[in-house]
Amino acid sequence: MTRGVLFDLDGTLVDHRTAADAAVAAWVAQHGGRREAADDAVAEWVRLEAVHFAAYLRGEATFQEQRRSRIAEFLAFLGRPVPDTGAVDRLFESYLELYEAAWVAYDDVVPALDLLAESGVVLGVLTNGDEAQQRAKLRAVGLLNRFDCVVASSSLPAAKPDAAAFAGACERLGISPGSVSYVGDTLRTDALAATQAGLRGVWLNRLAEDPHVQPEATISSLLEIEAILG
Repeated sequence: MTRGVLFDLDGTLVDHRTAADAAVAAWVAQHGGRREAADDAVAEWVRLEAVHFAAYLRGEATFQEQRRSRIAEFLAFLGRPVPDTGAVDRLFESYLELYEAAWVAYDDVVPALDLLAESGVVLGVLTNGDEAQQRAKLRAVGLLNRFDCVVASSSLPAAKPDAAAFAGACERLGISPGSVSYVGDTLRTDALAATQAGLRGVWLNRLAEDPHVQPEATISSLLEIEAILG
């Protein structure tokens, strides 16, 4: 029986948080702002990212609109006037350049993918977000060609944790959900949602967090995946 593994991307394959935090810190250093606000800039950016990206996933804003909202509110936080739309877009692009320069895959990714490929497992990615950006991210860190399919919510009728997102990814992978494991770093959106959608949900708990609900399977490193597949 053919087995498949679908991976989340940010926080699972690519270290989004470290890249974003470094980019924000560098962006603030370049563009200035109140000193007391700059000290908390990373935390505020994380908050704004969560709020506005969630609005995008719910269909309440386009991908570009959520970017504009994030940078406009961030400027206000820094005590800077909010310019016109074109200038806002350029400011976000300057952050994006810093963010993209900091993209890096976790150390356990390539060895884990090698083990799975040697075992004949079909590999794919299911991620929330814009597919063009997520493919670019995988290409930049040298992972894109390692997957049989890469699917982002922008090309699906729904985003995770909706079961339709998992069903759509399994269809593109060419394997029924019951033979697919889904690995992600977010307990509810990834592991629990995958289980509810009929896949085997695997929580990648890199930070040794205490789960508020016990997932179907838990790993602390991607190197553990091949063993738990049996």
